[in-house]
Amino acid sequence: MQPSRPSRIADQFWLAAHDSGDGRPCIGERPLGVGLAAALFAELISGGFLLLRDGQLVRTAQQEPSDHLALGALLTKMAEEEYEQQNQSSPGLIRATVRVQATSGVALRDTDGQRRPLRGADGRGCPSLAGDHRELPSPPAQDYTPPVGEAGQHRQRPGHPVGKWISYLKYRRAEDLMTARLARSGLARREQRRGLFGAKVRYVPWDSNVAGTPAISIITTLRHGERLEPSQLILVGLFLATGLDQHALATLTSDERLVLERELFRGLSPMFCELLRAAEIAVGSAAIR
Repeated sequence: MQPSRPSRIADQFWLAAHDSGDGRPCIGERPLGVGLAAALFAELISGGFLLLRDGQLVRTAQQEPSDHLALGALLTKMAEEEYEQQNQSSPGLIRATVRVQATSGVALRDTDGQRRPLRGADGRGCPSLAGDHRELPSPPAQDYTPPVGEAGQHRQRPGHPVGKWISYLKYRRAEDLMTARLARSGLARREQRRGLFGAKVRYVPWDSNVAGTPAISIITTLRHGERLEPSQLILVGLFLATGLDQHALATLTSDERLVLERELFRGLSPMFCELLRAAEIAVGSAAIR
């Protein structure tokens, strides 16, 4: 399969993080997971499927995204959580229902192979900060009822704490969703190697030249004195939040970095600034575990 050119934020972040020559990640597993999780949420926010306000991700009334492998799976999981919360908080008060269609996401199971609902330490259905590997399933279609209110539909739905969701996804869940999408689009390929402890599977960029294009595009645009696109600014913010800038943007001078940081804070909307701040906090909390 011939590789395509990366255009989505999470695709570009994954490729930049694997632009190492041998396909190995340039950053640790947890910063990589945080960056991919935040990049997926950035795609959902850019597409109008999510809002981020005061630390809460809120689904909007938009139609499902065309990407069912990653974005659709996340929205379905959020709808599941809202359905559970609604039934727990006001059973018997359900009125109008919104049909939530299942998507063909990547199965992420417990170590014992069982499917379990996503619940946090408080037992109320929010993602846990603990590193237990639980599933982000593609469940059967269910009925979900948003709370009744006078505001727009997206304001009626409960919020999802962005920090907890990033922390939940960083434990390989975001990477599993991404590698499935990248393999289908021809940007990554599956490798299997045998070692002392059995076969080891990993995904590497299909084309090492393509892997370097996200960072090269940012550097070239900056040095030509042109304005970076919003998606490029978000990518720069993810580089900085995860430490990937030390590799991807290593050729920038100190003056060029100052220009880039000014562009970053001036060109991003408050929602994306809040998302990047949450990613930065998640990476910091992972570092001290």
